[in-house]
Amino acid sequence: MNGQRAEVLADLAARLTSHDRDGQSGVLLDQPANDRAVALCTSLISGHGDRDDAGTLRVLGEWFLRRYQALPSGAAQADLRFARLCAGLLRDLGDATLVERLRDLDGERHLAVRTSETAIALLEDFDLTGDARQVASAKTLVGALEGMMAPDDPLRGELFVIGGQLASAMFTIDGDPAHRDRAVDAARAAVQDAPEDEPRTIDKRALLAHTLLTRYDDSAERADLDEAQALAEQLVAARPHDPAPNAVAILARALSTRFERTRRSSDLDRAIVVCRDAAARLPSGHPTVSVLRLNLLVCLLRRAEHLGQEADLSEAIDIARGVRAELGPAGPVRCGTLTSLAILLLWRFSRTGAAGDLAEAAELSAEAVALSAELRALRHVALTNHVIVLSTRFLVEGRPRDLDEAIALCREVLAANPRSTVQVGVTQSKLTRLLTYQAGLDGRISRLDEALEVGRGSTARFSPGHPLRVMALSDLAGVYRQRFRLTGDRADLDAATGLWRAAVRSPAGKPDMRMQVAKDWLDAMLRAKDLPAAAEPAKAMVDLLPVVAWRGLDRTGREQRLAGLGDVATTAAALAVQLDRPEQAVELLEQGRSVLWTQAIQTRSDLSALHAAAPALAAELDDLRRALDRMSAHTEAGGTTDRTAHAYRELVERWETLLADARAVPGFADFLGAAPFRTLRTAATGGAVVIVNVAWPRCDALIVRAGGVRSVHLPWLTLASVRKRAAGLLRAITEMETGVSGTANLRQTLTAMTRWLWDTVAAPVLDALDADDPGTSRHRVWWCPTGPLTLLPLHAAGRYGRALGRPPTVPDRTVSSYTTSLSALLRAGRPAGAGGSSLVAVGMPHTAGRADLPEVSRELRHISATVPGTLALVGEAATPGAVLEQLRRHRSVHFACHATQDVGEPSRGALHLAGGDLSVRQLAALDLHDAGLAYLSACRTAGGSLDLADEAINVCAALQVAGYRNVIGTLWSVADRHAAAVAADVYGALASGGDHAGALAGATARLRARFPDRPDVWAPFVHLGGDPVDVE
Repeated sequence: MNGQRAEVLADLAARLTSHDRDGQSGVLLDQPANDRAVALCTSLISGHGDRDDAGTLRVLGEWFLRRYQALPSGAAQADLRFARLCAGLLRDLGDATLVERLRDLDGERHLAVRTSETAIALLEDFDLTGDARQVASAKTLVGALEGMMAPDDPLRGELFVIGGQLASAMFTIDGDPAHRDRAVDAARAAVQDAPEDEPRTIDKRALLAHTLLTRYDDSAERADLDEAQALAEQLVAARPHDPAPNAVAILARALSTRFERTRRSSDLDRAIVVCRDAAARLPSGHPTVSVLRLNLLVCLLRRAEHLGQEADLSEAIDIARGVRAELGPAGPVRCGTLTSLAILLLWRFSRTGAAGDLAEAAELSAEAVALSAELRALRHVALTNHVIVLSTRFLVEGRPRDLDEAIALCREVLAANPRSTVQVGVTQSKLTRLLTYQAGLDGRISRLDEALEVGRGSTARFSPGHPLRVMALSDLAGVYRQRFRLTGDRADLDAATGLWRAAVRSPAGKPDMRMQVAKDWLDAMLRAKDLPAAAEPAKAMVDLLPVVAWRGLDRTGREQRLAGLGDVATTAAALAVQLDRPEQAVELLEQGRSVLWTQAIQTRSDLSALHAAAPALAAELDDLRRALDRMSAHTEAGGTTDRTAHAYRELVERWETLLADARAVPGFADFLGAAPFRTLRTAATGGAVVIVNVAWPRCDALIVRAGGVRSVHLPWLTLASVRKRAAGLLRAITEMETGVSGTANLRQTLTAMTRWLWDTVAAPVLDALDADDPGTSRHRVWWCPTGPLTLLPLHAAGRYGRALGRPPTVPDRTVSSYTTSLSALLRAGRPAGAGGSSLVAVGMPHTAGRADLPEVSRELRHISATVPGTLALVGEAATPGAVLEQLRRHRSVHFACHATQDVGEPSRGALHLAGGDLSVRQLAALDLHDAGLAYLSACRTAGGSLDLADEAINVCAALQVAGYRNVIGTLWSVADRHAAAVAADVYGALASGGDHAGALAGATARLRARFPDRPDVWAPFVHLGGDPVDVE
């Protein structure tokens, strides 16, 4: 008796003794212990173990019998089967063949049953051990069964089942597609042979679905996936309240596989729910629990990639580690689990950069490769995933041996799988990229010749609708691009362009992959100095922004995805200006900025025209958008659970489907789409909208008027200089607010900045405005800065002091407002209703944990006296709930309280009220149809974030989205006495019939007259939106 076998027997005997003594069944239900018992038993059954110790069989028989008695009915049939087999083997410890030993158990009468049970046991154990000898023994038994059964034998259906399992196991060993096809045929025969009311019908249909999905994984034949999906749905529907566990496992796998094709998150959400629910209903130790966990692992990985949720990734890693700990040292299940865990860790490394994850992924994938030596169907997966790990490590650490090993492994996969399709295509794509890397290192054209041949083979294996086709097209394009670099042959660059274009336009591809392809395409065109050609990928990147930041993602996920794409719209616009296409530049900036707010507003758009053309469709869209808005408001208020998130994503996907249907209606091709310039320019009917585009290729001011657009080049403005100034301002603001440096540093920073803004931006713009309107002494301007310029006080630009002639300052030569976009200004300019001028004033003189604001009470008294009928919510009365309720009842609101702006996560910005905060998200979730003014006498309500500068995520913008036509706020902290003075002046001017922008301009001018050298005092106040006004 070898040492390992002795350890297993000793452990089992100890557990049996413990159970006899304490009566606790937990010691019998330990899955790793049972796995070891099964492995030892099947080794004895198949004749590969030492059968001379009757004590071994007695311990095993007792173990399986006790487990059968301890487990619930129906969950321990395998244990009963093993107990009976052990009992039979005790009677025959000689050298008889396996079939002869089985005949001796209970005679000829039960030989077929016993033979089929043994074959199943061997095949099940193969999944845990990977021992090909067990499959060979099972094959012998299946052959014997075929000889002993008559055509009408009632067990004939079981033979088909075992045949399907055997063929699947043989495919795992040698990877021969013929075995895969035979598995499908055998499983289909078993289903056709089974009566509808036979208890085993569910198992047989589940086996057929399993074999179909296995074949689809390699062939990508849509018919196999559709049939498997239909079978799984039927199986679960047959027992809706208590579906069979194996049916649920198959359904989850089918849904997860279909997601890869359709990108519908509802498939993944449902798969995860059914897996969790089924596993929760099963007792510990049930054999299907491990299958459900492994399916859940795959679903979580795919959802983590799709939605970017850290919780999914962490849970998947925990599951993989747990399964790994329960498995033996070998076998197909362990091999697959190690491969999955390696990919999970690699994906986490790509997000966090944690070197330990990359190192562990390399170790695990190397172990999986070693385990797959005799499992050819798994080996190509293990090798390909190890290639991914090695190539990642090569890119990170630059070790040439990793590149060489990865290429060698790719060649091994291709040599061993000449007949495969999808998996070979994946490996070919990887090899194509690796050879391109190698050519980049040594400059050898011959490597690119091979890469082209391999890459063409890869693209040929993926149909146009296959999700992996984008990868293959991109890798092949990379070969042509590298060859163009080495040879300068334009034909190569043209070939790459065609491939990039096809990849970017593929809706089945992953959005982030399509975005990366477009980025590579743009980079290649810019390096080739082909600006007309660069305009196409630049626009494609803008088009992809809302796809990458899909509305079904949670808000944090969308912000994270957009944070790395902040220069997409501005770069595209700069290229359009360079090509003398200023109107297109405006359209690109409008489409590629404020993506998140645009998504929110889309469901609030007017559907009256569609109602006239397609009333049923419009009615369904109307109902759906109400449901979306209700769920959005609930989500933003912090009421999200997994199930509500799933429901929200389903609504979003349904909205997208209906939107596509609406755009198919004649005359509605652009329904709820990006507005054309001819519409956007109407926002500038009362003055000029000055869009200042800051991009690395060039910087320009686009002066939009109702009659068109004029571009003004800003040669002394650069993206790098704006970033440096914005970072300096944020630092000075933070130091002032935290007491590090007081106001002196901020004052000096602003003084220098306003001069610099005048020289680089404002002076050229005002010169152009003067040239267009020579008789105008003071221009009406809406500033629309982009990128990090959104954080700077353009409205305060100037060289202050004595000046001859016209003052060189923006405040003296303009009435300035801001707008986040032309669309936002169009919404602000819509006709007001007849709801009156009711105002709710919210004041917080004392806020827990924050400095008192002693001027708040006086500020609110003055407002109440100026605006009759004002409702005041002060102190404890000003709770978030109470304020939200009053916002719905009043046209205007005034806040006198503390506020904060979270630069790292701007959606966390909030107004601080009694008992809680009113966040950016909660405010934006409002849909107020007749809102007038929102005045924010609070700190930093109009600020922003460097990473998400063009998303304009702050309290002021949120209130604009909520529906307020005019919003007044601040860029940095303000002393409450100055805030109160400005508010009093503004409301006084409004009461006298003044407009909002003019009222604020007058109030800040008076404050500037008192503090001429203190831009930190008078410059933070800004006005957003507003109706056009006459300033002459």
